[in-house]
Amino acid sequence: MFHVGQKVVCVNDQNWRIPGTGRHPIKGSIYTIAAVDKDGVALEEIGPRGCWAVPCPYLASRFRPVVEKSTDTGMAVLKEILERETVKDPAPVNLLEDYRRLAEAMKAEAEWRNSVNR
Repeated sequence: MFHVGQKVVCVNDQNWRIPGTGRHPIKGSIYTIAAVDKDGVALEEIGPRGCWAVPCPYLASRFRPVVEKSTDTGMAVLKEILERETVKDPAPVNLLEDYRRLAEAMKAEAEWRNSVNR
C-alpha cells in the first residue's frame, strides 16, 4: 500500500494509544513514510528511527497518499507555453497540441475535485 519515502496525509488522529512515542500525527498534516510493515507505518517527522515503542506504530488505515492536485499540472502547462512564447527564438508553436494538453489538465482537475467532494 505505502512505500518508504512516500508522502502521506493523516486522515484519522483519534484515540492514539501508543506508549513511548511522545508525539502523534495530526489530521490533515503531511508526513513521509520511514518504514512499512503489514499493518502499519513509521513516520520520519515523528522521532528518529528506533525511538518508537514498536517498529511501525501507526496504522496505515489512518493515512492516505498525498495526491498532486491537477491544477499544479495545468499551471505547469500554462507556464511552459508562456515561457516558450517569450523566448527570442521559440520552438514552433503547436496551438492544437497546447490546447489538448490544457484540456487534459482541466479534465483531470475536474475528476480530482469530484473524487474529493464525494
